[in-house]
Amino acid sequence: MHYRRTGKGPVLILLHQSPLSSRDMIATMQRWQRHFTCIAPDTPGYGLSDPLGVTHAGMEDFAQAAVEFLEARGWRVVERNWRCREGEIDIVAMEPDGRTLVVVEVKSRAGLRFGAPLETITYAKACRLRRLAALYVRQSGLRPHLIRIDAVAVLWPRGGACQFPYARGIDEW
Repeated sequence: MHYRRTGKGPVLILLHQSPLSSRDMIATMQRWQRHFTCIAPDTPGYGLSDPLGVTHAGMEDFAQAAVEFLEARGWRVVERNWRCREGEIDIVAMEPDGRTLVVVEVKSRAGLRFGAPLETITYAKACRLRRLAALYVRQSGLRPHLIRIDAVAVLWPRGGACQFPYARGIDEW
């Protein structure tokens, strides 16, 4: 997967509307490059990225491409769809520093009729994710220095471009 990279500092992955190229992120990257290492991928099949290699790409195909992108940048996806009696964690990953465990909540919607996807993450849901993250760490035996909860929305309106708003650090400890 092709990507643009610029700057120095903590890594900031910029996700844009899809299907489009990372060209839409150039101005943002120029603004933030003094403070962050900015990385913006092209959606598979757009910009300079190769297509996914399937006739009709579905949500799981794009999700897998995103996981592969994170892994190629040094993230280690530890679990997908981890379940226990108390609930489920969509994605568990370690950042490249090896010190930060990231629990990623994925929310999707076909439109905004019932609100934006990230609006569905209530305080109660964030507390539940925190409890699940603690259970995961206890069960897995991992000992991260930091634990962070992020959220990614998949907004896929009929006939419109797919968008992936990302909320970093909705909870961190």
